[in-house]
Amino acid sequence: MSNININRRIQNADIIEYRISAQNANNLWNYIAMINKALNNNIINADQSIDIEIHWVVDPHMIDQIVDSYEGEGWTVIMGVQLRSDPAPYSGSTILNFSVT
Repeated sequence: MSNININRRIQNADIIEYRISAQNANNLWNYIAMINKALNNNIINADQSIDIEIHWVVDPHMIDQIVDSYEGEGWTVIMGVQLRSDPAPYSGSTILNFSVT
């Protein structure tokens, strides 16, 4: 039996299409999966908060759903600035700060 680590693989070029499709789907669970990974891996700031940057511009109605979902679990979520570096809707970033209420 092979002992191959699935993390040792080269990502193929379809990742761009997949990521754009995931963003356009505006599925709350896509964002939650991304945020949960960052909550587990990002550094804890001196004020015991965690900053998360989502590397695309999140639609405002999705931000409301994200904030409501996490605040229901005891977080205070502050949305940062949305930056758009070019006209593409998937370009830019959304910054969220998670702290304990």
